[in-house]
Amino acid sequence: LHTRSEDASLLNGVLESVSAQLARAEKLEPDLFVVPSRYLRRQNVSDLSQALGLFGANLALSGSLAHVAESVTLILRLTETSTGKLLRHAEVSAPVAALYALGGLAAQRAALLLDVRRKDLGQLPLTADTANADAYAAYERGRGLLGGYGLPVTDQAIAELQKAVDLDPAFARAWAALSEAYSQRFHLTKDVAALDLADRNSAKALALAPDLSTAYSSRAKFELYKGLYPAAIEDAQKASRLDPDNADALIALAETYRRSGKLDLVEQTYEKLSKDRPNNWFVLNDWGDYCIDQANYARAEKLFREATLLAPRAALPWRNLGAVYLETGQLEDANRALNRSVSLLPSGEAYANLGTALFWLGKYRSAADAYVKAVNLNPQHPHLWRDLGDAYQMIPGMNGKATAAWKKAADLTAGLLDANPNNLDELVDLALYKAKLGETTAALTLLRRVDTFPALTVEQLFNESVAYELSGRRDTALQLLRKSIRLGYSPADILHAPELASLRRDRRFKDLELQVAAR
Repeated sequence: LHTRSEDASLLNGVLESVSAQLARAEKLEPDLFVVPSRYLRRQNVSDLSQALGLFGANLALSGSLAHVAESVTLILRLTETSTGKLLRHAEVSAPVAALYALGGLAAQRAALLLDVRRKDLGQLPLTADTANADAYAAYERGRGLLGGYGLPVTDQAIAELQKAVDLDPAFARAWAALSEAYSQRFHLTKDVAALDLADRNSAKALALAPDLSTAYSSRAKFELYKGLYPAAIEDAQKASRLDPDNADALIALAETYRRSGKLDLVEQTYEKLSKDRPNNWFVLNDWGDYCIDQANYARAEKLFREATLLAPRAALPWRNLGAVYLETGQLEDANRALNRSVSLLPSGEAYANLGTALFWLGKYRSAADAYVKAVNLNPQHPHLWRDLGDAYQMIPGMNGKATAAWKKAADLTAGLLDANPNNLDELVDLALYKAKLGETTAALTLLRRVDTFPALTVEQLFNESVAYELSGRRDTALQLLRKSIRLGYSPADILHAPELASLRRDRRFKDLELQVAAR
């Protein structure tokens, strides 16, 4: 019996299949919440205490892969995370020539280990849309790598998935996964060529398997990045209808609705997800993000608090709870929540929010230090460069650095708009960055494009008002600011935004200030 080091990504792919199948039981098992194995890899979880802390998981299902003659054996272990005690274990084997059966067999055995009583888990298909064992192994290795994060691992996933379709050109699921990998590459690099490859690979998957859910979901992801919102909605809906128990498909559908302005459908989708999966804190977290965008801070705070209770040592909901406290002017609470998030898992977004809390407290050098940490962790995020520029602007002798940071934010955003000219967030942001750089003509040209869109979020309205103020159009800025206030936009943001310092001294702002204070 021996384990081969090159099988690590294959094992990750099989375990991803197992966790995805177990997650289908969440709707009928109210106490069950399955953390997808890719989430553990992306957080670099290496021991049981981290799984307990980051995700609130009280049980851990792990596995190891071994080869015995012409068979592959998966050894499953169920462990209590708080004590490290092994509770149960099981072995599942499949011939190398029928490797595609391993995932289904493992999911059935894992359900028994966890005492999950779901009828259809005992009826999983033990066949695949390929008879080529080498192609299937490459596909599982590719999916295992795709569950990681970062450009090197994404490129490795692309290489494995390309190998799978080369070995079996009729392997539809591999084409769909390859499309998803190229979309992930675009997300990481903003290289538009990756989107073209995502397009072609998803089209190939659909041509081979018109009823394959993952083919539609990979297509929808490409269309979302490309700004083809009606098509993305249609394909995301098809993916969800073909696989209604797949929570990931519904979460993707909610995001598609949000980006395309179908806000009532966003609410309906999150309502359904949270009702079906009451212990899934990822759903609460995503829903809270959406509520922040809509200036529904009270609801966002409630959702994030619930998420921190379900996973008290997960960094993400603490970070977002801190963001809500920022928006509502609770700066000390924000500091505590954000420092908690950073202590659990440093991230660019957490440091950025911490920097904003320090900025609003007038601690500009400390804010700049936090923003530098943010951009070092996530240098491709335009908002972080804008924040850094704002901090530098407040420090004597740092105007040159401020301009350079805003220029970096503008260049990154322009690249995103090249890929998706219909991305309203990026369009508003670029207008704001151009205005901050003193490029008034370019800013106003972009703002005229913004005005052709039928619906803006509250956040977009506020940023648009700031861009108009910096472009010398105060009447329009006041009009948009008044609308933002009426829709519930953050009073703290309005009263602290450095770009509005002059506007806040305008006598016409006094009436608006009363409305802000009333909130």
